[in-house]
Amino acid sequence: MGRPFRSPDEWRADLLSLPDSAYFDLMRTVFGAIKTPFNKHRLMEDLSSFLIKTEVQETIGRFIDEQDHRIIAAVAVLENPTPGELELFFAGEYGGVELQGLLFNLEERMILSRFRDDGVYRLALNPLLEPVLAPFAADPSPLFPAAALSGEAGPPALDDRTLAAFISFALSQGEFFRGDGIRKRTLEDAARLFPGMDPERFTAGLIRAEILRVEGAGLGPAKLDRFGLLSPLERREYVAAGIYESLSETEGESPYFRGSRLRLRARFIHRFIAALSPGKVYSRAVLIRLLRLVRPGERDAETPLDDAAPEPFFRALCDAALLLPSEDGYALPGEGGSPPNGNAFAIALDTPFSLILFPGISWEDALNLALFCEPRETGAVVRFEITRDSAVRGFDRGLRAQELLSRLERLSGFPADQNLRWTLTDWGERYDGVSLQRGTVLTLSEDRRYLAETGALSTLIGRTLAPGVYLLLEDNPEAALEVLEKSGVDIVARPGLNRDGVPEPAYPPLASAAPALSLPASAGSASAGSAVPAAGAEEEKSRFRRVLEARRFPAPVREDLRARIERRLIVSENQLLDAPLKQEKLEARNLDYTGKIAIAKQALARKSLVEAALPDPASGGERRIFGVLSGLEKNGGETILVLRPAPPAGEGEAEPVRIPLGKISLLRRIRQSIFEE
Repeated sequence: MGRPFRSPDEWRADLLSLPDSAYFDLMRTVFGAIKTPFNKHRLMEDLSSFLIKTEVQETIGRFIDEQDHRIIAAVAVLENPTPGELELFFAGEYGGVELQGLLFNLEERMILSRFRDDGVYRLALNPLLEPVLAPFAADPSPLFPAAALSGEAGPPALDDRTLAAFISFALSQGEFFRGDGIRKRTLEDAARLFPGMDPERFTAGLIRAEILRVEGAGLGPAKLDRFGLLSPLERREYVAAGIYESLSETEGESPYFRGSRLRLRARFIHRFIAALSPGKVYSRAVLIRLLRLVRPGERDAETPLDDAAPEPFFRALCDAALLLPSEDGYALPGEGGSPPNGNAFAIALDTPFSLILFPGISWEDALNLALFCEPRETGAVVRFEITRDSAVRGFDRGLRAQELLSRLERLSGFPADQNLRWTLTDWGERYDGVSLQRGTVLTLSEDRRYLAETGALSTLIGRTLAPGVYLLLEDNPEAALEVLEKSGVDIVARPGLNRDGVPEPAYPPLASAAPALSLPASAGSASAGSAVPAAGAEEEKSRFRRVLEARRFPAPVREDLRARIERRLIVSENQLLDAPLKQEKLEARNLDYTGKIAIAKQALARKSLVEAALPDPASGGERRIFGVLSGLEKNGGETILVLRPAPPAGEGEAEPVRIPLGKISLLRRIRQSIFEE
């Protein structure tokens, strides 16, 4: 979040640039009667001196309620939004008319001001009130209310074990695809092994994330080694980015563009998830609000959100277990940790050829076991089985029998079963008897063979085919070329190969991507002294009412000042010393029938927006309607207000409603912004 306050000099210049009528009306809002001859600069000095008084700022702070807090925080996090941007931000919560009334009240109270930026009005916080407003601006929790998840937020349904199991399953299917989709038998097996998962979406996501690649009718590994360098959370974030990309796939895109956008999406998802708190449930509207807080410079490149249809984005996050759907919205799951119950080991061998993976096993161990095994169960328990076919696939990936046995013993803490040892050794010997090789071959003359023993190059060699002849682990000659050049080899024969350079890492780590907004862990609850109206607010109003009652003002003046107290415009007793020169009746309450008639006629004449409050028997409280008056009708002795409610954002025009004036407990005419008059 940038600095939410402009400079005091900019604020003063904005006010001084107002038309005289608007400027002096604004001053009367604060001071009531102002002395003639009017001097704009002297009045500005008086206003500045008034607003920086300690007692005035304390009263302004006491009058800030949670609704004010929400708007102050929104102006801060949106960094001086336009009124339209603020309305979009609060879509589904405040209608445009209601929000306009709230903004006007905050402008009258000198909390908000407007300034022109390239001909567009933007909202800003008053810098003279920074000591009062800064705590509210810095606390966005009321904007993102969250409820506690019932029960504990356990580890995600998709962890490294399940992800490795799905990769193992995908690689074990000789014929994964048939026709235009996944083979029916494969889908049935996937549904049985991975309950709750959509195998078609998940497979498409892993392909778009370049974790798997299509090889004929089957699947092969793409960039598993680089994928393994990420944290468990980052792996799921890249999977989510791939799933979202598959749901919004564009025909004819170049692979480079897809890869670049995948990384942008993953970074965006990381910032979004980092802003949420584990164990909290957020409504769909709150999450959409958070999605809109992408910085303006990144909005076009990184926002994976169609405002009209964000469901694919949420679906991708749920598929990757970054969010958990609930009745009230979505929750952030906890993170998997070390193996439970203090178990120091990562697997258990329940039979010689079957093993159970514990939560907390490393990705490297889970993946290497998955490449040598076939998944038999996932969910609360993840179980693999070693078969002849799975062992052969492991040998194909460059793994050796002894390597698997050593890994099993290290992870389980027990010696490998002799039957398993003998069987794996036999399969390995038979595998070495007949082989077909494909890939990049490195040849070194006798005087250069020492290079194959260096650390950097040795990690790229999968097998020694003959003295000086080596098969690389991946079909990636550029990696070997880079290592050889660093070793001082300036001439490397590459017959039939083009020198394209070293590609950038496929999965840049995401930890450095700061969240779009860091929400407090207690989002949705009041922060100390700022999230709810101060207890002294009503006491302060009562004090001002007593001061008013002690003064002898004509009834219209008294009524106007009383309305100013209720609108929280009076913050000092000095504002009640003199009668205002201009009274403007904006509201009428309860039995003030004549006042309500006058307000209605003013609204009709000026085509003003109005707010009408009337009892709501269903809730026992009040129902408020915002809209435009279209007429006054007579029904016997009753005056009927014809009001066309303002529709929620994105909805069509609402039908007019007819309300007996006597049932209205409050009728308020909503003025436009004082900065635009």
